[in-house]
Amino acid sequence: MTYFETERLIFRNWHNADLAHYIELNRNFEVRRYFPDILSKERSERIFDIMYKEIERDKHGLFAVTLKDGTFIGFIGTLFAEYDASIPHSPFYEIGWRILPQFTGNGYATEGARGLLDYMRMLNIEDLYAYTSVNNIKSINVMKKIGMKYVTAFVDPHYPDEQTLYRSVVNDLNQ
Repeated sequence: MTYFETERLIFRNWHNADLAHYIELNRNFEVRRYFPDILSKERSERIFDIMYKEIERDKHGLFAVTLKDGTFIGFIGTLFAEYDASIPHSPFYEIGWRILPQFTGNGYATEGARGLLDYMRMLNIEDLYAYTSVNNIKSINVMKKIGMKYVTAFVDPHYPDEQTLYRSVVNDLNQ
């Protein structure tokens, strides 16, 4: 099912045919550069099923994103982060994106994230956070382009070498 579209992108729930693309996304070093690890095929399969069910239940989540011609480029969406004492402001909804390298540099993450913010406004989700490594300048730039404001940097103990993460927020999307 398609949930919304932007000028060049379609946001929909996952199809079984997307699983191979999702596994490829999670095994790609460039995509996973700022994450703790490369995901195994088995772990990707488990997460894939969870993402599908969350979108069916909540009408939002980590959407499969395709170009208008149906070409899979990655995902953009939200994830509910449970309370974790080591992460400031939790629990919260996190906005995030992962785009296959051959599609980066075209503004898809920014366009898609803006479209997602509009969609979340319709669902009355007021606060969204994003975080990434302080070294992930491309993601930080997307955060800035969509109007997110820097909140803090913090060390996430779940990441190797206690990586410092950059935290941004969009507050009160209904204004």
